[in-house]
Amino acid sequence: MGVAEVAEYARVSRQAISNMRNRDDSFPAPVEELRSGPVFLESEIREYFEPRGGSAGRSAPMSDSVVRHVPAEFDPLDKANLVASVVSALFSAPAQPLGQFEPFNGSGIYCVYYSGGDELYAPIADGDPSRPIYVGTVHGRTRASSETLSASSSPALARRLRGHAQSIEAVERHTTPTIKHPLFVRDFSFRCLVVDEMWAVPAIDSVMSRSAPIWNSVIRGFGAHTTGSSRRAVKAAWDTLHPGRQWAEPYEDGYSVEELETLARKHFSRSLETGVGI
Repeated sequence: MGVAEVAEYARVSRQAISNMRNRDDSFPAPVEELRSGPVFLESEIREYFEPRGGSAGRSAPMSDSVVRHVPAEFDPLDKANLVASVVSALFSAPAQPLGQFEPFNGSGIYCVYYSGGDELYAPIADGDPSRPIYVGTVHGRTRASSETLSASSSPALARRLRGHAQSIEAVERHTTPTIKHPLFVRDFSFRCLVVDEMWAVPAIDSVMSRSAPIWNSVIRGFGAHTTGSSRRAVKAAWDTLHPGRQWAEPYEDGYSVEELETLARKHFSRSLETGVGI
């Protein structure tokens, strides 16, 4: 979450959030500082504001010891419940090896999983469907126009997954004894769901909030195709930690490997405390 999203969540101004950061030492520290501003973990923001009566805060406990509960009507067609069913279908889809799968048509959502031996990613290497290392969505649109295609009419999803496999294969080819965090495509799998864009976007947002995949939130850049044309462009965190993609090599590192290791371990430590992503 950026400052604007935090302010919207807390129903205060951006300036109020800046004041809180400056005056309250318990305000959550950002997980990353981008040019556009700090980025915070949604779980930590919720944990900070709920006791203070934030917009998502729970009502104050009743003064007496009687537990009063009035069951709410469950609407299976409510948007939140429909989105939850899409997420459940994604997590229930069969896992397939990222490096070798049959071509297919479809756009929608996907999760990439790691099962290798790098201790840095050990907390998510247990095969749990709700602990992806990266998630993404592919919309059913052509590059030549904004024409919307049906969810099953384009090979865009398979093409995206193959691109991810190629990124990991580039790192694998670059592996030397001095590389601290090599990657091997055999250690990666994916689950995907061909689904209309109407449901793909809220579903992947739900997965992001629930799972906080590290390659989406801390070690960013896995899904990038180029670093950009800016003279001040720096190498993405993912390419610093996992070098190998040739187009990224000319750029300077924005972080050291050691700094990124520290960020990753803090991310997983917070996840253990909050239950988000673990």
